[in-house]
Parts: sequence; C-alpha cells; structure tokens
Amino acid sequence: MAQISTTSGFVTLAFGNTELVIVAVVAIILAIAVLVILKKLIVNSVLGIVALIILNAVGLKINVTFLSFLIVAVLGLFGVALLAVFNLLGIKVP
Repeated sequence: MAQISTTSGFVTLAFGNTELVIVAVVAIILAIAVLVILKKLIVNSVLGIVALIILNAVGLKINVTFLSFLIVAVLGLFGVALLAVFNLLGIKVP
C-alpha cells in the first residue's frame, strides 16, 4: 500500500514492490498506446499531403493555403477527399 510521509517539509510517496511494478506496467502500456496512435496520425497526414500534391500535379487544382494544409494534416486522406469535393462544388477554402 502506498504511504505518504512528510519529512523536513517535503512530501514523499512510498510504494511497495508490487505497486511499483503495476504502475510501471500501466505506464509502459499507456506509452505504447500513445506511440501507436501518433504513428497512425503521422502516416495518415503524410499520405494526405502526398495525395494533395499528386492531385495538384494531375490537374485538380486545390488551393494550398494554411487552412487547407491544416485540414489535410489533421484529417489525412479524408481531408484531401473533402477538399476535392469542395473544389468540384466550387467552394474555395480560404
């Protein structure tokens, strides 16, 4: 069981061996989950930016502004599809 003690004005939290192992395992699992999510976001964003460049090279001229870049960076390929639909409908992203 964790114990809180105060010595010379400092608060210390003492864990037993079992609790320390549990906290370490939970921290490792959370770190792995965050890395997996970040990896998926980064890959999706890079694919979206590449798709935006390819669409502009092919002939579908989508204005590359800060807002459109932000949409593609956050939404990835879905963002590119959204911008392409907006472009085909005549809606310009500022």
